[in-house]
Amino acid sequence: MIEPDVRESIWYDINNVLNMEPDKMPHYWGILLSKFQLIEDNNLRRICTSCNSTEQLDITKNKKAYCMKDKQHKISEETAFQSCNRIIDRVLEVLREPSNNCMDLFDLESWLFGKEEDDYFETMYYGDITKSQVKKMMFQVKKVMMEKLVELRDKIRFSATMRTPSIQVH
Repeated sequence: MIEPDVRESIWYDINNVLNMEPDKMPHYWGILLSKFQLIEDNNLRRICTSCNSTEQLDITKNKKAYCMKDKQHKISEETAFQSCNRIIDRVLEVLREPSNNCMDLFDLESWLFGKEEDDYFETMYYGDITKSQVKKMMFQVKKVMMEKLVELRDKIRFSATMRTPSIQVH
Protein backbone atom coordinates (compact mmCIF):
# COMPACT_ATOMS: atom_id res chain seq x y z
CA MET A 1 0.00 0.00 0.00
CA ILE A 2 1.28 3.45 -0.86
CA GLU A 3 1.68 5.74 2.14
CA PRO A 4 1.14 9.50 1.94
CA ASP A 5 4.21 11.69 2.28
CA VAL A 6 4.82 12.85 5.86
CA ARG A 7 5.75 16.29 4.51
CA GLU A 8 2.22 16.89 3.24
CA SER A 9 0.81 18.42 6.44
CA ILE A 10 3.89 20.61 6.91
CA TRP A 11 3.59 21.77 3.28
CA TYR A 12 -0.04 22.79 3.92
CA ASP A 13 0.90 24.52 7.21
CA ILE A 14 3.61 26.56 5.50
CA ASN A 15 1.34 27.39 2.58
CA ASN A 16 -1.41 28.58 4.96
CA VAL A 17 1.00 30.78 6.95
CA LEU A 18 2.48 32.23 3.74
CA ASN A 19 -1.02 33.27 2.69
CA MET A 20 -1.49 35.20 5.93
CA GLU A 21 -0.47 38.81 6.39
CA PRO A 22 2.64 38.99 8.66
CA ASP A 23 0.94 41.67 10.77
CA LYS A 24 -1.84 39.27 11.75
CA MET A 25 0.40 36.88 13.69
CA PRO A 26 3.02 37.68 16.33
CA HIS A 27 6.40 36.11 15.45
CA TYR A 28 5.19 35.21 11.98
CA TRP A 29 8.71 34.85 10.55
CA GLY A 30 10.04 32.68 13.39
CA ILE A 31 7.08 30.31 13.09
CA LEU A 32 7.43 30.20 9.32
CA LEU A 33 11.17 29.49 9.48
CA SER A 34 10.68 26.72 12.07
CA LYS A 35 8.12 24.98 9.89
CA PHE A 36 10.15 25.55 6.73
CA GLN A 37 13.20 23.95 8.32
CA LEU A 38 11.16 20.76 8.82
CA ILE A 39 10.33 20.42 5.13
CA GLU A 40 13.67 21.54 3.66
CA ASP A 41 15.28 18.81 1.58
CA ASN A 42 18.82 20.23 1.66
CA ASN A 43 19.13 20.35 -2.12
CA LEU A 44 21.60 22.99 -3.17
CA ARG A 45 20.46 25.41 -5.84
CA ARG A 46 22.21 28.21 -7.68
CA ILE A 47 21.01 31.65 -6.70
CA CYS A 48 22.01 35.24 -7.35
CA THR A 49 22.64 36.53 -3.84
CA SER A 50 22.14 40.12 -5.00
CA CYS A 51 18.71 39.60 -6.59
CA ASN A 52 17.73 36.57 -4.47
CA SER A 53 16.62 34.95 -7.69
CA THR A 54 17.08 31.52 -9.20
CA GLU A 55 15.14 32.47 -12.32
CA GLN A 56 17.42 35.20 -13.68
CA LEU A 57 20.43 32.93 -14.15
CA ASP A 58 22.15 32.28 -17.44
CA ILE A 59 24.04 28.98 -17.51
CA THR A 60 26.88 28.90 -20.04
CA LYS A 61 28.17 25.87 -21.92
CA ASN A 62 30.90 25.33 -19.32
CA LYS A 63 28.19 25.29 -16.58
CA LYS A 64 29.18 28.72 -15.21
CA ALA A 65 26.19 30.74 -13.98
CA TYR A 66 25.70 34.48 -14.43
CA CYS A 67 22.90 36.76 -13.35
CA MET A 68 21.10 38.11 -16.42
CA LYS A 69 20.44 41.41 -14.64
CA ASP A 70 24.13 42.07 -13.91
CA LYS A 71 27.12 39.85 -14.70
CA GLN A 72 28.90 41.21 -11.62
CA HIS A 73 26.32 39.79 -9.19
CA LYS A 74 27.54 36.95 -6.99
CA ILE A 75 26.12 33.50 -7.68
CA SER A 76 26.27 30.91 -4.91
CA GLU A 77 24.92 27.47 -4.18
CA GLU A 78 22.78 27.18 -1.08
CA THR A 79 19.63 25.52 0.19
CA ALA A 80 16.38 27.47 0.35
CA PHE A 81 16.64 27.56 4.16
CA GLN A 82 20.16 29.00 3.94
CA SER A 83 18.83 31.63 1.51
CA CYS A 84 16.12 32.61 3.98
CA ASN A 85 18.65 32.95 6.81
CA ARG A 86 21.02 34.97 4.60
CA ILE A 87 18.23 37.39 3.68
CA ILE A 88 17.16 37.79 7.31
CA ASP A 89 20.77 38.37 8.39
CA ARG A 90 21.09 41.04 5.69
CA VAL A 91 17.87 42.75 6.87
CA LEU A 92 19.07 42.69 10.48
CA GLU A 93 22.40 44.19 9.42
CA VAL A 94 20.64 46.95 7.46
CA LEU A 95 18.66 47.71 10.62
CA ARG A 96 21.76 48.01 12.81
CA GLU A 97 21.07 50.86 15.22
CA PRO A 98 23.28 53.97 15.57
CA SER A 99 24.40 52.56 18.94
CA ASN A 100 25.79 49.56 16.98
CA ASN A 101 23.11 47.32 18.47
CA CYS A 102 21.91 44.63 16.06
CA MET A 103 18.54 43.00 16.71
CA ASP A 104 17.77 39.34 16.35
CA LEU A 105 14.74 38.02 14.51
CA PHE A 106 12.63 37.87 17.69
CA ASP A 107 13.31 41.54 18.45
CA LEU A 108 12.58 42.53 14.86
CA GLU A 109 9.26 40.69 14.86
CA SER A 110 8.30 42.28 18.18
CA TRP A 111 9.09 45.72 16.76
CA LEU A 112 7.20 45.04 13.51
CA PHE A 113 4.11 43.71 15.27
CA GLY A 114 3.67 46.81 17.41
CA LYS A 115 4.22 49.49 14.76
CA GLU A 116 2.16 51.24 12.11
CA GLU A 117 3.18 51.13 8.42
CA ASP A 118 4.73 54.61 8.46
CA ASP A 119 6.62 54.14 11.75
CA TYR A 120 10.33 54.12 11.19
CA PHE A 121 13.45 52.49 12.53
CA GLU A 122 16.61 54.55 12.96
CA THR A 123 19.61 52.76 11.44
CA MET A 124 23.34 53.28 11.58
CA TYR A 125 24.09 53.31 7.85
CA TYR A 126 20.80 53.90 6.03
CA GLY A 127 19.00 56.59 8.04
CA ASP A 128 15.35 56.05 8.87
CA ILE A 129 13.70 52.95 7.42
CA THR A 130 9.92 52.55 7.62
CA LYS A 131 8.07 49.42 8.62
CA SER A 132 6.84 49.18 4.99
CA GLN A 133 10.43 49.08 3.74
CA VAL A 134 11.34 46.37 6.26
CA LYS A 135 8.32 44.32 5.21
CA LYS A 136 9.37 44.68 1.56
CA MET A 137 12.86 43.36 2.41
CA MET A 138 11.36 40.47 4.39
CA PHE A 139 9.11 39.62 1.45
CA GLN A 140 12.22 38.15 -0.19
CA VAL A 141 12.06 35.37 2.44
CA LYS A 142 8.46 34.63 1.43
CA LYS A 143 9.52 34.56 -2.22
CA VAL A 144 12.21 31.93 -1.53
CA MET A 145 9.76 29.81 0.47
CA MET A 146 7.05 30.04 -2.18
CA GLU A 147 9.52 28.96 -4.89
CA LYS A 148 10.52 25.98 -2.77
CA LEU A 149 6.89 25.01 -2.10
CA VAL A 150 6.18 25.05 -5.83
CA GLU A 151 9.18 22.78 -6.37
CA LEU A 152 8.14 20.44 -3.55
CA ARG A 153 4.54 20.29 -4.78
CA ASP A 154 5.76 18.06 -7.60
CA LYS A 155 7.82 15.84 -5.27
CA ILE A 156 5.36 15.25 -2.43
CA ARG A 157 2.75 12.52 -2.79
CA PHE A 158 -0.43 14.20 -1.56
CA SER A 159 -3.11 11.94 -0.13
CA ALA A 160 -5.77 13.67 -2.25
CA THR A 161 -4.00 12.48 -5.39
CA MET A 162 -3.67 8.87 -4.24
CA ARG A 163 -6.13 6.35 -5.55
CA THR A 164 -8.09 4.36 -3.04
CA PRO A 165 -7.98 0.64 -3.72
CA SER A 166 -11.30 -0.81 -4.80
CA ILE A 167 -13.22 -2.87 -2.26
CA GLN A 168 -13.63 -6.51 -3.21
CA VAL A 169 -17.07 -7.91 -2.35
CA HIS A 170 -17.16 -11.68 -1.91
